[in-house]
Amino acid sequence: MLDYSLSREQLDELRAAHRRTRDKREARAVQDYLKTSCIQLVFLPSYAPNLNLIERFWKFFKKKTLYNRYYETFAEFKAACEEFFRNPSKYQRELRSLLTNNFELIG
Repeated sequence: MLDYSLSREQLDELRAAHRRTRDKREARAVQDYLKTSCIQLVFLPSYAPNLNLIERFWKFFKKKTLYNRYYETFAEFKAACEEFFRNPSKYQRELRSLLTNNFELIG
């Protein structure tokens, strides 16, 4: 039976504790699966945008569509963005060297 006399802060803490417990169980299940799979986890520092592939991709996208370019209308800007995503093979060589896990950790 729920005790409705709990404060909002107490209820929030109970919810957070439940999430932490659930997350730990799920993490253990994932760890067990990874022991026998061919997947290798790569742990990244909490803030490392240069190591995050999607951050590299977005930087490349901005370089190709935004930097040193002026779009008279929003429609022109939208068309340039759509063109980039419609023809990714146009940038295949550049993306292949950019989006790789071959990086060196310094520190």
